[in-house]
Amino acid sequence: MKMIAIENGVGFKPFVKGEVYDVFDGKIIDHNGFRICHIKSVNGLAYFREYKEEECKVEFKKSDLQDGDIVVYDCGMKRVVEGCHLVDEKGRKALLLNRFNENLTHVSDSNLDIVKVTRPSMVLFERKEAVKEITMDEIAKMVGVKVENLKVVK
Repeated sequence: MKMIAIENGVGFKPFVKGEVYDVFDGKIIDHNGFRICHIKSVNGLAYFREYKEEECKVEFKKSDLQDGDIVVYDCGMKRVVEGCHLVDEKGRKALLLNRFNENLTHVSDSNLDIVKVTRPSMVLFERKEAVKEITMDEIAKMVGVKVENLKVVK
């Protein structure tokens, strides 16, 4: 079971409106496993409600990025959002955010698609790996052999 905070507040630890928290052994816990409050306490009843997976199907967008967010490209490189730029670990401006579509894909290089966005201690967005269907004919064409000379192994 998961709970979503409907207000900012403080239990044993602060909690943030809109954040989703796990419930374990009757306690609402944060992403590090620290107890926020007991689910039956005043904070639990007044500041949280049950989270339903389908209510948060809205995809994270470029316009949701904030200064300090850490993004990971499809190629594995990490950058930090700073204004309208992504900067590298040395603070050098690497790319302008206007090189990305609203869905966090790069306008011309799929290796630079943003596949993960984090803020300290929490993942805000992680692109699900798409399942690609491909025919034997397409594989044969890609590798330059006849279909009958192909053996696909896992």
